[in-house]
Amino acid sequence: MQSELIVHIGNGKTGTSSIQKTLGDNSEALDHQGIRYLGYALERSENPRYEWQAPSEVNLLLAADQLERRHKELFEVLRDEMTLLASKGIPRAVWSNEALFQQNATAVHALKLLEETGVGIRIICYVRRHDHWAKSAYAQWGIKHKTYAGPVKPFAEWVRSRSLHFAPAVDVWEAQFGKNFNLRNFDVIGDVSADFLTQIGAEGIAPQRVYETPSPEVLALWAYYNSQSVDPVLPDKFQRAMRKTGVDIDEPSRLPPIDKMLPTDAELAEVLRRNRRDMEEINAVLERKGQPGFALGTKPQKPVDASPWVVDQMLLQMIFSLQDQVDRLQSRIRKLTGNKD
Repeated sequence: MQSELIVHIGNGKTGTSSIQKTLGDNSEALDHQGIRYLGYALERSENPRYEWQAPSEVNLLLAADQLERRHKELFEVLRDEMTLLASKGIPRAVWSNEALFQQNATAVHALKLLEETGVGIRIICYVRRHDHWAKSAYAQWGIKHKTYAGPVKPFAEWVRSRSLHFAPAVDVWEAQFGKNFNLRNFDVIGDVSADFLTQIGAEGIAPQRVYETPSPEVLALWAYYNSQSVDPVLPDKFQRAMRKTGVDIDEPSRLPPIDKMLPTDAELAEVLRRNRRDMEEINAVLERKGQPGFALGTKPQKPVDASPWVVDQMLLQMIFSLQDQVDRLQSRIRKLTGNKD
């Protein structure tokens, strides 16, 4: 069987992290099926030899100022890896790195050289409609991972500075690999990880999903938190802060509005209907004791008005009370330590 290298290059926010987690968590099962996952920066190769073979250093491979050197290094790593895997009875390998989609000069050159050695090259690329991509990308890099200075920008301001031109990169890959370039529409695929597993011929592996878009409430908190910093902010800073409060941002409380939780007229009428006989028996005793009986009819309730402003005032009162306690404790600490600052 001819050796084959499958390269997954889809643009960011097209399920790339989910695909990579699926492959990484199931690398042993994939090996049994004759498929070796090489990782994001080829860090899972048998014999990593270059500093760029680490996810945190992969930009060294893609840098435009050392193309000739990186061409040579990448080709040698891929050639030696495919030869070694074939000797072990693993004829197929997968390399998944979304950055290769647009930063493609080094990868395309090395892959074409590898193709000339007889290794089959297949490219799988996922694309997403521009408005869908922009909405998801804004949540990720405009809010959660604030990649710029200053407060969080509104979408309209953020998107103006972003290029949404994907066609030039698609054209490069198609021109070089033709029928072996498999372009797939993310928007019509239900589960991109499951689809990718099908494309590479893997069976019996459960697809993973990561980086789901948080709820609007959590995203609003994230935006406010990151806006307090003038510098760019990594997403884990907010996540750590929320963990300290005991709030699970992945599974926030899903209580419905209070007016949807309290009983409706129809629900109370049903309580009366189910218990009418019991009420009639109680009424008979009340009548013997000279007391008026329960009214057996119903009347509309007053509308529930749970004002958010009233709740906000109570929360603010709690915050100010806690701040007073902190101030008093800090004052006591300064007195005990003799620190006037």
